[in-house]
Amino acid sequence: MERPERAPAKYLDSTVPPRWDRTTLVLVLALCAVKALVHLAVVHRYGYHGAELYFLECGRHLAWGYVDHPPLIPWIARLADELGGSLAVLRLPAIAAGVGTMIFTALLVREWGGGRAAQLLALLCLLVAPAHLRLAAMLDIPVVEIFFCTVSAYLVARALARGERWTWILAGGTLGLAILAKHSSLLWAGALAIGLLATPDRRALAGRWPWLGGFVALLLVLPNLAWQAQNELATLEFMRTLRLEILAGQGRGLFVAGQLLYFHPFALPVWLAGLVYAFRRAGLATRAATRRALVASLAATGAAIGLLTLPVLPLRTIDATLGALLGWAVPPMALTHDLHGMFGWEEHVATVERVYRSLSTGEREQATVLTGDYSQAAALNILRHEASPRAVSGNMTYYLWGPDADRGNVMIAYGLPRALLELHYRSCTESARIDAPLARPWDTDLPVYVCREPRGTMAALWPHVRRFGHTLPLPPRVETRD
Repeated sequence: MERPERAPAKYLDSTVPPRWDRTTLVLVLALCAVKALVHLAVVHRYGYHGAELYFLECGRHLAWGYVDHPPLIPWIARLADELGGSLAVLRLPAIAAGVGTMIFTALLVREWGGGRAAQLLALLCLLVAPAHLRLAAMLDIPVVEIFFCTVSAYLVARALARGERWTWILAGGTLGLAILAKHSSLLWAGALAIGLLATPDRRALAGRWPWLGGFVALLLVLPNLAWQAQNELATLEFMRTLRLEILAGQGRGLFVAGQLLYFHPFALPVWLAGLVYAFRRAGLATRAATRRALVASLAATGAAIGLLTLPVLPLRTIDATLGALLGWAVPPMALTHDLHGMFGWEEHVATVERVYRSLSTGEREQATVLTGDYSQAAALNILRHEASPRAVSGNMTYYLWGPDADRGNVMIAYGLPRALLELHYRSCTESARIDAPLARPWDTDLPVYVCREPRGTMAALWPHVRRFGHTLPLPPRVETRD
């Protein structure tokens, strides 16, 4: 057995973490550079994801909140939109957040006394984890949330180890930004509080600086809380719907198995070692041979996992390979639906514009477009090629933006049950069908209806298309007027 590299600084009555040596610094920077270069190399490989198009739309409706997420990601999308909105510009913040997570992970490991081997192992776990590879491949909420949570973890560890008062303020600020990226960061804040109370570090809470940091986080989040109050706690309704529609059907066993797969099975020994380390004051010794074998295994499998996780190979090849490897346990679409979400939007736009052009001049002036899903509406609005009407939807925050009150005598609609449309229109005929073979199953083979002779106003229809979830609304029993 080797001697432990170094116990945490606070246990050695020292406020100075291990010094950076040139070799360690080069290795850390090299791994971070690999992360950045890999994602930059494939940034244009597939198209926009439906969620990215939705964030661009949300960014064009700047607010302190949205139904299914806080405001930070739409703000970032708005900035990218102002700079041109290309795929590269839109995804650069995600790549930067992924690289930043690695940098602050290395700093955190160093703050806890970890030397070169510990930092290398931690960064390899991040570099090859399928979840982290996929998250940094597009602008999405979790990649930014994870970055700010990692920064806040480092700042809290530094404040505890070094007694730096001002670091608590920075920690509160980054925690507030994490919550503005994703509300689940509140769970991280709660876990952090429990960790402080359950350890000798609770002594820090006797001072005012941790509380000031918490106050800073609260100040950042308050405008979003005010938005929630003004919008009938819409996000809570979304979370309840999400739990009932999706999470409740997965089961805890599948969730745990998913974590092992998404964060790489070979990372499990590192998790377990970290758990043991947390309860041992003297540090954790490991055999050098075991450590080298683990590093070699992570590095050797990284390239193969990257090919099946990132948009590198043709998507059908990725599906076929995953089906052969894991099809016995999980369908490939369950693992690649995010990649499929980068396909099909041009087909949506082309089909709807073709149907719109088929209308008479008078009908085009009165027409509106209604979709069943926020991604579908966002694709039509962001990628449209001509002056077709703006798409609206009752899904997520689109519901709050409302319909176009001046249009609706003619409606082009898809992604909604025909029975629901016929409750509001006397005539609904299928005019085309969206064919996007590589799109997600719910975004292809969709009939596009042209509905005429409305029974009422768009305002009367609107409550019946309201949906803060992912399942289609059922046709309601409503009174209509002829």
